[in-house]
Amino acid sequence: MNENTNNKIMEMPNDEATSSILHLQKLIDESHRVVSAIVTPKEQIFTNQGFDYVQLGYMKKIADKYYSGWSFKIIKYEFVGQEAVCVHGRLKWCDLGVWREGDMLDSHDLMKKRDTGKIINIGNTLKA
Repeated sequence: MNENTNNKIMEMPNDEATSSILHLQKLIDESHRVVSAIVTPKEQIFTNQGFDYVQLGYMKKIADKYYSGWSFKIIKYEFVGQEAVCVHGRLKWCDLGVWREGDMLDSHDLMKKRDTGKIINIGNTLKA
């Protein structure tokens, strides 16, 4: 097997199935343009440590409207010393009949009592 065998471009027949796939791709592209053009209301935008964000409730509302049936699953979490927790999550959604998924990572500093330095509110840290 020569090295170019795996790099061949697959030729698609010009038939009804191909036409349907191309039509679906156009619908998905248009759907993405619609969702990307949504202007987030200013009252939904918050700032923390210099970064803008929206709360989970607003994101769920948009996801439910445009990608019903979506799900989010925590794959793994781990503590970084006693300072922070890192979370690896997976978002799965149906995009006009095509199931997609994307992984994301985030970290949050652990909250500690000022007077004792003991870790507090670990549940909210993991939920965030």
